[in-house]
Amino acid sequence: PYLRAGRSAIVVGGHLGNWEWGALAFPAQVPHPVVGLFKPLRNRHVEVLLNRCRESHGLHLLPLTQTARALAQWKNRPAIWVLIADQTPVNVRNAHWTTFLHQDTPFHPGADKIARKMDWPVFYYEVRRRSRGRYEFEFHLLTQTPRSLPPGGVTKLFASALEASIRRHPQGWLWSHRRWKRAHRKPSGNE
Repeated sequence: PYLRAGRSAIVVGGHLGNWEWGALAFPAQVPHPVVGLFKPLRNRHVEVLLNRCRESHGLHLLPLTQTARALAQWKNRPAIWVLIADQTPVNVRNAHWTTFLHQDTPFHPGADKIARKMDWPVFYYEVRRRSRGRYEFEFHLLTQTPRSLPPGGVTKLFASALEASIRRHPQGWLWSHRRWKRAHRKPSGNE
């Protein structure tokens, strides 16, 4: 209904189930553009290969560094903006911190900032393995009105939804991506 009304939507997910399949399946399911925001890889050759595969299914890919420009270019075109939002941010000073799996955990603020700036509804998607080679994904509305939430509110809703998914299907989450490698540095009185 949001897309039919001319509004874009943000869809956030985590490294759970076959997240790549989930992102690739979106363009086949909706008649609107699907834009995937991604963090560039260090290995340029691997990135080119992955992006070629992702784009071959209709996904429009944009590096995170081009988000502001892309939002301006796409503001009048309803689209689904997809972010895999559970990676550890490099810069923890600007991160949104919340309790996640009983630990103080940093999250990228991007989805929260975009949602609040554009006032687009935010959905969480979960990919579940049904059997060998068979997956399904399900959408859950996190908020229709992100501007009504405080800064970090969208992030907290996402973290809570992801944690619930992980608790239901712990074997499906990418545990090896060192989620807690950065410490929370409390600002000193001088900062």
